[in-house]
Amino acid sequence: MKHSFFLVIPKQRNDPQRLREFDEKILKQWIADLPIANPLLASRLVFDYISEMSTLKIPAPLRLDTLEQLRPSFLAIEEYLRSRLVKNAFPKEEGEKKALRFLVGLEREYTINYWCALKELSSQTSWFQGKYIGLAIQRSLKGLSEIVHSHLLMGLGVPDWVWLDLHSLYKMSLKLKKHTAQVAANDEVNPGIRTSSPEETYIEVILLALVDNKGLMQRELKLAYAFIQAVRGLVSLKPKPPAQPNPPCVILIDEDKPPSFNPVASDSESARLYVDFTALYQALDANKVLANAPESRFAALSMAGGPEDKWTLDFLDYLKQRWQGQPHESAPLFEDRLDRYVAIGLNNTCKLQTLNADDGGDEFLARSVSPRLLSCVFKQPGVVSIGNLVSFRKADTPINRRALGIIDSLIIEKDDGKLSFGVQLLTAQAIAVNYLPSLGSHYSGHHDGYKKGLFYQMKEPEPKSFLITDTFLLKSGDAVNLFVDHEEFHITLRNKKNIGLGYWQFECAKTQEKKPAEDA
Repeated sequence: MKHSFFLVIPKQRNDPQRLREFDEKILKQWIADLPIANPLLASRLVFDYISEMSTLKIPAPLRLDTLEQLRPSFLAIEEYLRSRLVKNAFPKEEGEKKALRFLVGLEREYTINYWCALKELSSQTSWFQGKYIGLAIQRSLKGLSEIVHSHLLMGLGVPDWVWLDLHSLYKMSLKLKKHTAQVAANDEVNPGIRTSSPEETYIEVILLALVDNKGLMQRELKLAYAFIQAVRGLVSLKPKPPAQPNPPCVILIDEDKPPSFNPVASDSESARLYVDFTALYQALDANKVLANAPESRFAALSMAGGPEDKWTLDFLDYLKQRWQGQPHESAPLFEDRLDRYVAIGLNNTCKLQTLNADDGGDEFLARSVSPRLLSCVFKQPGVVSIGNLVSFRKADTPINRRALGIIDSLIIEKDDGKLSFGVQLLTAQAIAVNYLPSLGSHYSGHHDGYKKGLFYQMKEPEPKSFLITDTFLLKSGDAVNLFVDHEEFHITLRNKKNIGLGYWQFECAKTQEKKPAEDA
């Protein structure tokens, strides 16, 4: 690997006086003086430091030792910047976009420094090469992997040339027989990962690229990465397709392309590697890697504990389907290709179904861009997320006739707030209702008046009624007084199910019908 394409080394200069700044004692003091209480200032100082490093001619051992001493501070800053990216829903406000640009710039500069050392070492045959080159390759792969991670976290495509550099670095590790060399993680942010080899790091980013981030919340993508690090040893790379019923996953290692189950090669046939998931499939089927199985992936995100406490059955099932080559697709609800008026959230939906509903101020017009997706330009940031409850109607349908669903796909189309989303349908018709917890219910002492909900019925495979609420306090077995079209019903709630971000569904069992309510 004589050249890199994304990791472009700037013109370097000799400056012996500046090399004194990288003395171990001076560097330790500089790191100790970083203003940890002001992470933005600390981030800028580290960025300036490593950017300057890449413009200096520094012996590879000294450069690597310096980068390794900086690594704990760098990783803490990287984690801080990532935390800023996941606080709000999409579309992102300008401050979050700037944070991403700064984060990727920081990751790139840090990785370029490892590539500087690697390029020097790869041209030598010495004791220094044997000691340091495995570290330099692994860190270069890891840096590029984190750049992929940061872009996927924001729903963006990976920049040009990143994949070509990743493939080339892995090929270099094979050529130098360093692909299995274990390198200390030096990672205080993720203490569970103690060592990594170049091949393990390469497998991590391959698995991450196949996850299909349009079907995951941002926080779930971070969970997916943590899960991948836990199971990477169950995945291997082969020169020939493995014997398995699923379509083979192919890596075109001479091209600037991610792994794919349906690769499209250029005119010159690229060399290929195949991903063998056999052991991972077996482990997932046997639930050997499953640490926790709460009711829903949405509920798990509100739990305390480490990532392993949030690896739910449906979350792992999502990952397995992607790693089997099954594309994530929303239901084809918009095959007529007509536009829809959409409202987000339970409160907005209820408001639009009241008798005095306004002219649709709580709705937005979404264009049909495919049988499975609607698209809209959102003027306000932080509006849409996977797991949101939405209601929608055709333009010629009354404002109170609304289908109900959960957003299950989200695609960031442009930087101007344009998003496309797909929906998992709950019902073709829901109505707004009010309810009160009955006396004796454990929740009855905590309410402060009527609560809003959405009610719908299904006839098949057997008649059932459901109530959707936005309170987690209600539990299966609770009784409520339900007010529907000025009638009051005494309802027992059953089979509580978390269906989205902050929304729960209950099956309703009518235990007693009361006289019509005067003030429902």
